[in-house]
Amino acid sequence: MLLISYLIETPEEKADDFVTELEAGTITADLPEDQKSALLEFIEFPEKKQLEQTRMVIDHAEDVDNTYQVKIRFQAYEYNDHDDEVIEAYDGSFVLNMKKVGFREWEILNVTVNQYK
Repeated sequence: MLLISYLIETPEEKADDFVTELEAGTITADLPEDQKSALLEFIEFPEKKQLEQTRMVIDHAEDVDNTYQVKIRFQAYEYNDHDDEVIEAYDGSFVLNMKKVGFREWEILNVTVNQYK
């Protein structure tokens, strides 16, 4: 049983792999250019604003009409230089819609980006 659970990739694991690819600039998912550019803008936001301590949370997958949706939430903070007080907190997220296409394979169908606010 343990071996089977090791071999089966969960939607949350696929989401984590996707974020790793996104941060490395090596997305392998076949997504429309507008979704890829929105993701690129999203992932570059903290660096462009010189924000620190970005936190990422991957929510549990939800089964929606025979596909899975996984929400990935990010938080980034702007700190006061002299006393490390938080000046501004930014929250953003994106939702991956995917379907199972093999034993350890998921296909990313689309991504909905909710930019930082």
